[in-house]
Amino acid sequence: MAQEPKVNILSPRSTRKQPSQKRALPPRHSFLTEAVEVALQKQQQVPKPQLDSSTILIVTNDENALVNLEEKEQLPAAAVLGDKDLVPNVKPNFTVFEKPPRRQKRAGEVAIADVEPIPEEYYLRRHRKHEKEEKKQKNREKEKLQHEMYQQQQFVERIRHTDKSIVMAIATAICQQQQRSLPNVDSLYRQVLHDAEEQLARYEMLGLTLTRKPRNGATTTTTTTMASSQHYPPPALPALPSSTSSSLAPPSDSSSLSPALSLISQSSSASQTSSHNVSPTISKKPASPNIKPSRPVRRSVRHTLAFGHKIPVMQETEFQLPYETFGYLMDRRTRAKTTRRK
Repeated sequence: MAQEPKVNILSPRSTRKQPSQKRALPPRHSFLTEAVEVALQKQQQVPKPQLDSSTILIVTNDENALVNLEEKEQLPAAAVLGDKDLVPNVKPNFTVFEKPPRRQKRAGEVAIADVEPIPEEYYLRRHRKHEKEEKKQKNREKEKLQHEMYQQQQFVERIRHTDKSIVMAIATAICQQQQRSLPNVDSLYRQVLHDAEEQLARYEMLGLTLTRKPRNGATTTTTTTMASSQHYPPPALPALPSSTSSSLAPPSDSSSLSPALSLISQSSSASQTSSHNVSPTISKKPASPNIKPSRPVRRSVRHTLAFGHKIPVMQETEFQLPYETFGYLMDRRTRAKTTRRK
Protein backbone atom coordinates (compact mmCIF):
# COMPACT_ATOMS: atom_id res chain seq x y z
CA MET A 1 0.00 0.00 0.00
CA ALA A 2 1.20 3.43 -0.86
CA GLN A 3 1.42 5.76 2.05
CA GLU A 4 -0.41 9.07 1.75
CA PRO A 5 1.85 12.09 1.93
CA LYS A 6 1.71 13.96 5.19
CA VAL A 7 0.36 17.47 4.98
CA ASN A 8 1.53 20.13 7.36
CA ILE A 9 -1.55 22.01 8.44
CA LEU A 10 0.38 24.98 9.75
CA SER A 11 2.12 25.70 6.47
CA PRO A 12 0.54 28.51 4.44
CA ARG A 13 0.75 26.48 1.19
CA SER A 14 -1.56 23.75 2.50
CA THR A 15 -4.38 26.13 3.41
CA ARG A 16 -7.06 26.32 0.78
CA LYS A 17 -8.18 29.64 -0.51
CA GLN A 18 -11.64 30.52 0.72
CA PRO A 19 -13.97 32.55 -1.46
CA SER A 20 -13.61 36.24 -0.58
CA GLN A 21 -16.72 37.80 0.86
CA LYS A 22 -17.37 41.50 0.99
CA ARG A 23 -17.99 42.66 4.51
CA ALA A 24 -21.32 44.43 4.91
CA LEU A 25 -20.79 47.52 7.01
CA PRO A 26 -23.64 49.04 9.01
CA PRO A 27 -25.18 52.22 7.59
CA ARG A 28 -23.33 55.35 8.50
CA HIS A 29 -25.22 57.21 11.19
CA SER A 30 -26.60 60.50 9.96
CA PHE A 31 -29.55 62.70 10.77
CA LEU A 32 -31.70 60.69 8.32
CA THR A 33 -30.92 57.15 9.54
CA GLU A 34 -33.59 56.95 12.22
CA ALA A 35 -36.18 58.70 10.04
CA VAL A 36 -35.61 56.25 7.17
CA GLU A 37 -35.86 53.26 9.53
CA VAL A 38 -39.20 54.52 10.88
CA ALA A 39 -40.49 55.13 7.35
CA LEU A 40 -39.52 51.59 6.27
CA GLN A 41 -41.27 50.09 9.28
CA LYS A 42 -44.42 52.08 8.52
CA GLN A 43 -44.42 50.92 4.92
CA GLN A 44 -44.22 47.29 6.04
CA GLN A 45 -46.87 47.63 8.74
CA VAL A 46 -49.39 49.40 6.53
CA PRO A 47 -51.34 46.73 4.58
CA LYS A 48 -51.23 46.93 0.85
CA PRO A 49 -54.43 48.14 -0.80
CA GLN A 50 -56.61 45.28 -2.05
CA LEU A 51 -58.19 47.36 -4.80
CA ASP A 52 -55.69 49.06 -7.09
CA SER A 53 -56.10 50.85 -10.38
CA SER A 54 -55.41 47.53 -12.14
CA THR A 55 -58.14 45.63 -10.26
CA ILE A 56 -61.04 44.28 -12.35
CA LEU A 57 -64.42 43.65 -10.70
CA ILE A 58 -66.62 40.87 -12.15
CA VAL A 59 -70.25 40.47 -11.05
CA THR A 60 -71.52 36.91 -11.69
CA ASN A 61 -73.79 34.22 -10.22
CA ASP A 62 -71.45 31.36 -11.11
CA GLU A 63 -69.59 30.14 -8.02
CA ASN A 64 -67.16 28.12 -10.12
CA ALA A 65 -65.74 31.32 -11.61
CA LEU A 66 -64.62 32.48 -8.18
CA VAL A 67 -61.08 31.50 -7.29
CA ASN A 68 -61.00 32.20 -3.55
CA LEU A 69 -64.47 31.68 -2.09
CA GLU A 70 -64.86 31.68 1.67
CA GLU A 71 -68.23 31.35 3.36
CA LYS A 72 -68.35 33.21 6.63
CA GLU A 73 -70.53 32.24 9.56
CA GLN A 74 -73.90 33.88 9.28
CA LEU A 75 -75.45 35.57 12.30
CA PRO A 76 -78.79 34.31 13.60
CA ALA A 77 -81.83 35.85 12.01
CA ALA A 78 -83.05 37.12 15.36
CA ALA A 79 -79.92 39.19 15.87
CA VAL A 80 -80.24 40.66 12.40
CA LEU A 81 -83.95 41.41 12.68
CA GLY A 82 -83.74 42.62 16.29
CA ASP A 83 -86.23 40.19 17.89
CA LYS A 84 -85.60 40.38 21.67
CA ASP A 85 -87.48 37.18 22.49
CA LEU A 86 -85.31 35.00 20.24
CA VAL A 87 -81.99 36.53 21.37
CA PRO A 88 -80.42 34.44 24.18
CA ASN A 89 -80.21 36.19 27.55
CA VAL A 90 -76.54 36.54 28.47
CA LYS A 91 -75.66 37.46 32.05
CA PRO A 92 -72.92 40.05 32.52
CA ASN A 93 -69.63 39.05 34.15
CA PHE A 94 -69.65 41.70 36.86
CA THR A 95 -71.20 42.07 40.30
CA VAL A 96 -72.86 45.14 41.77
CA PHE A 97 -71.76 46.03 45.30
CA GLU A 98 -74.22 47.70 47.60
CA LYS A 99 -73.39 50.95 49.38
CA PRO A 100 -71.62 50.17 52.67
CA PRO A 101 -73.40 51.33 55.84
CA ARG A 102 -72.23 54.58 57.44
CA ARG A 103 -69.76 54.13 60.26
CA GLN A 104 -70.99 55.32 63.61
CA LYS A 105 -69.08 57.93 65.58
CA ARG A 106 -67.06 56.66 68.49
CA ALA A 107 -66.84 58.31 71.88
CA GLY A 108 -63.18 59.48 71.64
CA GLU A 109 -63.34 60.92 68.11
CA VAL A 110 -63.62 64.65 67.38
CA ALA A 111 -66.28 65.87 64.99
CA ILE A 112 -65.22 67.52 61.73
CA ALA A 113 -67.08 70.73 62.57
CA ASP A 114 -65.17 71.04 65.87
CA VAL A 115 -61.73 71.22 64.12
CA GLU A 116 -60.27 74.74 63.94
CA PRO A 117 -60.10 76.14 60.39
CA ILE A 118 -56.71 76.69 58.77
CA PRO A 119 -55.66 80.36 58.89
CA GLU A 120 -55.81 82.16 55.58
CA GLU A 121 -52.22 83.44 55.68
CA TYR A 122 -50.84 79.93 56.18
CA TYR A 123 -52.98 78.62 53.34
CA LEU A 124 -51.92 81.39 50.95
CA ARG A 125 -48.25 80.95 51.84
CA ARG A 126 -48.37 77.22 51.13
CA HIS A 127 -50.45 77.74 48.01
CA ARG A 128 -48.09 80.37 46.56
CA LYS A 129 -45.12 78.14 47.24
CA HIS A 130 -46.68 75.40 45.15
CA GLU A 131 -47.64 77.93 42.50
CA LYS A 132 -44.02 79.06 42.14
CA GLU A 133 -42.81 75.48 41.76
CA GLU A 134 -45.46 74.77 39.15
CA LYS A 135 -44.58 77.96 37.27
CA LYS A 136 -40.88 77.07 37.21
CA GLN A 137 -41.64 73.57 35.95
CA LYS A 138 -43.98 74.99 33.31
CA ASN A 139 -41.32 77.44 32.08
CA ARG A 140 -38.74 74.64 31.89
CA GLU A 141 -41.07 72.48 29.84
CA LYS A 142 -41.93 75.40 27.57
CA GLU A 143 -38.25 76.18 26.92
CA LYS A 144 -37.60 72.51 26.22
CA LEU A 145 -40.48 72.36 23.73
CA GLN A 146 -39.28 75.55 22.03
CA HIS A 147 -35.81 74.05 21.63
CA GLU A 148 -37.28 70.83 20.22
CA MET A 149 -39.44 72.84 17.82
CA TYR A 150 -36.37 74.75 16.61
CA GLN A 151 -34.51 71.47 16.06
CA GLN A 152 -37.50 70.05 14.19
CA GLN A 153 -37.62 73.11 11.93
CA GLN A 154 -33.94 72.65 11.11
CA PHE A 155 -34.56 68.95 10.47
CA VAL A 156 -37.40 69.67 8.01
CA GLU A 157 -35.29 72.22 6.13
CA ARG A 158 -32.40 69.76 5.85
CA ILE A 159 -34.71 67.05 4.48
CA ARG A 160 -36.11 69.44 1.88
CA HIS A 161 -32.62 70.30 0.65
CA THR A 162 -31.38 66.69 0.75
CA ASP A 163 -30.96 64.69 -2.45
CA LYS A 164 -33.03 61.51 -2.87
CA SER A 165 -29.90 59.49 -3.58
CA ILE A 166 -28.75 59.94 0.03
CA VAL A 167 -32.09 58.62 1.31
CA MET A 168 -31.86 55.68 -1.08
CA ALA A 169 -28.31 54.85 0.03
CA ILE A 170 -29.39 54.65 3.68
CA ALA A 171 -32.46 52.57 2.76
CA THR A 172 -30.42 50.06 0.73
CA ALA A 173 -27.94 49.59 3.59
CA ILE A 174 -30.78 48.90 6.04
CA CYS A 175 -32.60 46.57 3.64
CA GLN A 176 -29.43 44.55 2.95
CA GLN A 177 -28.94 43.93 6.65
CA GLN A 178 -32.55 42.90 7.20
CA GLN A 179 -32.82 41.08 3.82
CA ARG A 180 -35.72 43.09 2.50
CA SER A 181 -36.66 44.27 -0.94
CA LEU A 182 -35.73 47.80 -1.90
CA PRO A 183 -38.61 50.30 -1.64
CA ASN A 184 -39.55 53.05 -4.06
CA VAL A 185 -37.34 56.11 -3.66
CA ASP A 186 -40.04 58.73 -4.23
CA SER A 187 -42.55 57.16 -1.84
CA LEU A 188 -39.88 56.71 0.84
CA TYR A 189 -38.70 60.33 0.50
CA ARG A 190 -42.28 61.61 0.69
CA GLN A 191 -42.92 59.45 3.75
CA VAL A 192 -39.87 60.81 5.58
CA LEU A 193 -40.75 64.42 4.73
CA HIS A 194 -44.41 63.90 5.67
CA ASP A 195 -43.49 62.47 9.09
CA ALA A 196 -41.14 65.39 9.82
CA GLU A 197 -43.72 68.02 8.78
CA GLU A 198 -46.42 66.29 10.81
CA GLN A 199 -44.21 66.37 13.91
CA LEU A 200 -43.53 70.08 13.32
CA ALA A 201 -47.27 70.75 12.97
CA ARG A 202 -47.82 69.20 16.42
CA TYR A 203 -45.40 71.69 17.95
CA GLU A 204 -47.12 74.56 16.13
CA MET A 205 -50.51 73.44 17.45
CA LEU A 206 -49.23 74.04 20.98
CA GLY A 207 -48.88 77.74 20.17
CA LEU A 208 -45.12 77.88 20.60
CA THR A 209 -43.20 80.80 19.11
CA LEU A 210 -39.48 81.01 18.57
CA THR A 211 -38.05 84.23 20.06
CA ARG A 212 -34.78 84.95 18.32
CA LYS A 213 -32.32 87.72 19.06
CA PRO A 214 -31.88 90.38 16.35
CA ARG A 215 -28.88 89.81 14.15
CA ASN A 216 -25.91 92.16 13.89
CA GLY A 217 -27.09 93.30 10.46
CA ALA A 218 -30.10 95.08 11.92
CA THR A 219 -27.99 97.07 14.36
CA THR A 220 -25.47 98.04 11.70
CA THR A 221 -28.13 99.38 9.38
CA THR A 222 -29.66 101.54 12.10
CA THR A 223 -26.32 102.92 13.23
CA THR A 224 -25.22 103.77 9.70
CA THR A 225 -28.45 105.61 8.99
CA MET A 226 -28.17 107.48 12.28
CA ALA A 227 -24.59 108.49 11.55
CA SER A 228 -25.47 109.65 8.06
CA SER A 229 -28.49 111.60 9.30
CA GLN A 230 -26.44 113.61 11.81
CA HIS A 231 -25.91 117.24 10.88
CA TYR A 232 -22.50 118.73 11.46
CA PRO A 233 -22.36 122.54 11.34
CA PRO A 234 -19.60 124.05 9.19
CA PRO A 235 -16.49 125.23 11.04
CA ALA A 236 -16.41 128.88 12.05
CA LEU A 237 -13.59 130.91 10.58
CA PRO A 238 -11.15 132.46 13.11
CA ALA A 239 -11.46 136.20 13.76
CA LEU A 240 -8.77 138.16 12.01
CA PRO A 241 -7.43 141.61 13.00
CA SER A 242 -9.01 144.67 11.51
CA SER A 243 -5.98 145.49 9.39
CA THR A 244 -5.81 142.07 7.85
CA SER A 245 -9.58 141.84 7.42
CA SER A 246 -9.63 145.15 5.62
CA SER A 247 -6.85 144.00 3.34
CA LEU A 248 -8.55 140.66 2.62
CA ALA A 249 -12.02 142.17 2.12
CA PRO A 250 -13.14 141.91 -1.51
CA PRO A 251 -13.84 145.08 -3.43
CA SER A 252 -17.36 146.37 -3.87
CA ASP A 253 -17.30 145.95 -7.62
CA SER A 254 -18.53 142.45 -8.41
CA SER A 255 -17.25 142.57 -11.98
CA SER A 256 -13.61 142.72 -10.85
CA LEU A 257 -13.89 139.40 -8.96
CA SER A 258 -13.11 136.16 -10.71
CA PRO A 259 -16.01 133.66 -10.92
CA ALA A 260 -14.22 131.15 -8.64
CA LEU A 261 -13.63 133.71 -5.87
CA SER A 262 -17.19 134.99 -6.13
CA LEU A 263 -18.58 131.48 -5.68
CA ILE A 264 -16.31 130.88 -2.66
CA SER A 265 -17.36 134.14 -1.02
CA GLN A 266 -21.05 133.34 -1.54
CA SER A 267 -20.65 129.85 -0.04
CA SER A 268 -18.70 131.18 2.97
CA SER A 269 -21.33 133.86 3.69
CA ALA A 270 -24.14 131.29 3.39
CA SER A 271 -22.34 128.92 5.76
CA GLN A 272 -21.85 131.70 8.33
CA THR A 273 -25.55 132.64 8.29
CA SER A 274 -26.61 129.01 8.58
CA SER A 275 -24.24 128.47 11.53
CA HIS A 276 -25.92 131.32 13.43
CA ASN A 277 -29.48 130.15 12.71
CA VAL A 278 -29.14 126.39 13.15
CA SER A 279 -28.75 125.13 16.71
CA PRO A 280 -25.84 122.74 17.22
CA THR A 281 -26.81 119.07 17.39
CA ILE A 282 -25.36 116.66 19.92
CA SER A 283 -23.68 113.80 18.09
CA LYS A 284 -24.37 110.36 19.53
CA LYS A 285 -21.72 107.71 19.69
CA PRO A 286 -22.55 104.82 17.33
CA ALA A 287 -23.51 101.53 18.96
CA SER A 288 -20.98 99.43 17.05
CA PRO A 289 -17.26 100.20 17.58
CA ASN A 290 -16.39 99.25 13.98
CA ILE A 291 -18.61 101.93 12.42
CA LYS A 292 -17.07 105.40 12.19
CA PRO A 293 -18.97 108.61 11.47
CA SER A 294 -18.77 110.03 7.99
CA ARG A 295 -17.18 113.31 9.17
CA PRO A 296 -15.10 114.00 12.28
CA VAL A 297 -16.81 115.90 15.07
CA ARG A 298 -13.84 117.92 16.33
CA ARG A 299 -11.93 120.10 13.91
CA SER A 300 -8.51 121.63 14.48
CA VAL A 301 -7.24 124.94 13.07
CA ARG A 302 -4.86 123.16 10.71
CA HIS A 303 -7.75 121.74 8.66
CA THR A 304 -9.65 125.06 8.38
CA LEU A 305 -9.85 126.43 4.83
CA ALA A 306 -10.13 130.02 3.68
CA PHE A 307 -10.78 130.72 -0.02
CA GLY A 308 -9.75 127.17 -0.85
CA HIS A 309 -6.39 127.29 0.99
CA LYS A 310 -5.34 126.01 4.41
CA ILE A 311 -4.74 128.62 7.08
CA PRO A 312 -1.20 128.29 8.52
CA VAL A 313 -0.66 127.83 12.23
CA MET A 314 -0.28 131.17 14.05
CA GLN A 315 2.90 131.32 16.14
CA GLU A 316 3.31 133.36 19.31
CA THR A 317 4.99 136.72 18.60
CA GLU A 318 5.56 139.95 20.55
CA PHE A 319 3.88 143.11 19.31
CA GLN A 320 3.30 146.71 20.46
CA LEU A 321 0.04 148.59 20.10
CA PRO A 322 0.07 152.16 18.75
CA TYR A 323 0.00 154.70 21.61
CA GLU A 324 -2.18 157.16 19.73
CA THR A 325 -5.07 154.73 19.56
CA PHE A 326 -4.70 152.64 22.74
CA GLY A 327 -2.69 155.01 24.98
CA TYR A 328 -5.47 155.96 27.40
CA LEU A 329 -6.28 152.25 27.96
CA MET A 330 -2.66 151.42 28.77
CA ASP A 331 -2.42 154.38 31.21
CA ARG A 332 -5.60 153.29 32.98
CA ARG A 333 -4.23 149.75 33.42
CA THR A 334 -0.92 150.97 34.86
CA ARG A 335 -2.74 153.27 37.34
CA ALA A 336 -4.88 150.38 38.55
CA LYS A 337 -1.79 148.24 39.17
CA THR A 338 -0.05 150.98 41.20
CA THR A 339 -3.09 151.58 43.41
CA ARG A 340 -3.32 147.87 44.19
CA ARG A 341 0.32 147.73 45.25
CA LYS A 342 -0.11 150.66 47.65
